[in-house]
Amino acid sequence: MTNKEIAAAIFKLVGPKENILDVQNCMTRLRLQLVDRNYTDGQLKKIAGVKGVNNAGPEVQIVLGPGLARAVTEEFKHILENPAVLTEQATVQPADFGVGDGKALHASIKAKNATPFKLALKKIANIFMPLVPWLYWLRFAYRVIEHYY
Repeated sequence: MTNKEIAAAIFKLVGPKENILDVQNCMTRLRLQLVDRNYTDGQLKKIAGVKGVNNAGPEVQIVLGPGLARAVTEEFKHILENPAVLTEQATVQPADFGVGDGKALHASIKAKNATPFKLALKKIANIFMPLVPWLYWLRFAYRVIEHYY
């Protein structure tokens, strides 16, 4: 879901506009001051992107995660200022931006990085990576022996 869709879904549950006294956000949460709670926490948790709901006194804290909370709060405030935004249809589709499944991008990056030097380094790393934990334990054992003897 996009930030606008998440904000719209939350607004449809906690709205109308008159029910919302204040909207703020912190690093990971959308914080709402509501007049009346006419929803259940389970309904909010079913919205994609909502990780949890905390009720702290008169405040409802909707846990969204870092970065997402600020973006959804901005969209929520925009919807709060103009509820008619909810009825507008999106005119831009993800395909307009070249968003796909990413297989072509992955293949082009893999082909770009398939130089002989990088492939040789990768083979050498694959040989020595299983030995790294043993090297740490050997160093630890050496330090213990050195300390006591």
